[in-house]
Amino acid sequence: MGRGSPKDCSRCAMRIARWAIVVNLLLGAFKVAVGYLAKSVAVGADGLQSFTCALVALLVAQSMKLGRRRPDARFSYGYG
Repeated sequence: MGRGSPKDCSRCAMRIARWAIVVNLLLGAFKVAVGYLAKSVAVGADGLQSFTCALVALLVAQSMKLGRRRPDARFSYGYG
C-alpha cells in the first residue's frame, strides 16, 4: 500500500475493469453455448448473468473515466 501514485492506481483499475469486461463476455458466451448444448436453462441463465457482470464492469470503467476529469466551471472540485 502507498507505493504507487494515484495515477498509477487509476491506470491499474482501468486495466482490471477492461479484463473483467473481456473475461465476463467470454465466460458468458461459453456458458450460454454449454447451456444450449446441454439443454440446461440454469447454465444458460448463468451465462446471461455473466453478460450483466460485463455490463456492470463497463459502467464501472466509464465512471472511473468520468471521475478523472479535471475541475471545471460546473464542478469546481472535479468530478471524482
